[in-house]
Order: sequence, then structure tokens, then C-alpha cells
Amino acid sequence: GGVYDAGYQVGNGATFYTSGTSGTVTVPAGAYVTGIYCHGSTDAGSGSLTITPAGPAITDAQAGPAIPVPAGQPITIARPWLQGSPNELGVGSVIVFSGTDAYFVTFLAYGGT
Repeated sequence: GGVYDAGYQVGNGATFYTSGTSGTVTVPAGAYVTGIYCHGSTDAGSGSLTITPAGPAITDAQAGPAIPVPAGQPITIARPWLQGSPNELGVGSVIVFSGTDAYFVTFLAYGGT
């Protein structure tokens, strides 16, 4: 899924997003994550969010510890980092949402790999 725009300024890549309930999101070629948002399912007790970073600046990608998502509560992780930084969630990064009833991941397309 995704919705695209032309970028809010000349020179910016297009922005797009994907969404769902629970599941796995893999960052596509030519993009990096700009935001992660989810909501804990009220009937699951609590959920979790797990992130495995990848990208040009990541040399040893390993999944981080699960981030708890309390039942009925939102989690927001804004990612304003620039492409190529050691903190980027670039191409091939994997985000797993478990026990959530909604998620939304935003991206910026930069055209690289």
C-alpha cells in the first residue's frame, strides 16, 4: 500500500506510507523510514514492536529488543534522521508489529538502493 506526494519542497523525495493491523513491514528499495506509529490491541493484553535496522550505514543488522505496546495505547517513534546516518532505518529494515490493531509507517523516497 502507499500514498505518494511530490515532496513538500523542490528536491525532496516523495513521501508515502503503508498501514495495517499486525504484521511485518520491510523498507523498500530507494526509501527510508520517517515515522512509526501503532496502537495496542485491547483484546491482546499487550503487543510489541520489534525493529531490525538496515541500510548503507548499518554494518551488523540485529533486531533490537521488543518494545512493549500496552493494550489500548498508542506508540509513536518519529525518525527525523537523514539517509546514510548510523541511525537510519533504510532499505531492508524490518519492523514487526505483534498484538496491535493498527500500524502506520511513513517513508521518504530518495531513489537509491
